[in-house]
Amino acid sequence: MRIRATRGAAVLVWPAAPFFLLRKGKDVTINKGIVLQVFTDSDHVLKAEGGAPAGPAPATAPRQPEVAPPTVATAAVTITSDVAGAEVELDGNFIGSTPVTRQVTSGTHRIVVKSGDRVWDRKLDVQGGSPILIDVVLKK
Repeated sequence: MRIRATRGAAVLVWPAAPFFLLRKGKDVTINKGIVLQVFTDSDHVLKAEGGAPAGPAPATAPRQPEVAPPTVATAAVTITSDVAGAEVELDGNFIGSTPVTRQVTSGTHRIVVKSGDRVWDRKLDVQGGSPILIDVVLKK
């Protein structure tokens, strides 16, 4: 009896299996600053919110002469904590888990480090050029 039930289920489910592979996935939101490495077999144009194309113009548009962007002073900021894997936010955006190192532009930034119910929150004034090391203590 058990073998018949298994065969019956296989006969009913097997023809429908390819349809599960064709299902459309769900939309996702990718936060600013997240880097993805993607390989495709053709050109694709990504559109930002509001329908405007994101990134460079399509290849069919006339090319503008390239102008070097103004240089902005940055500093390498390394954040460590006594709790490995604590979440680190820079100006409200998740940038990784401790230990983490990021290039940060000059100016005032807000750094938040969280682990469970422990939160460390500070403002940081960055001046380009010098590396900065921040060691956060979350445990009491």
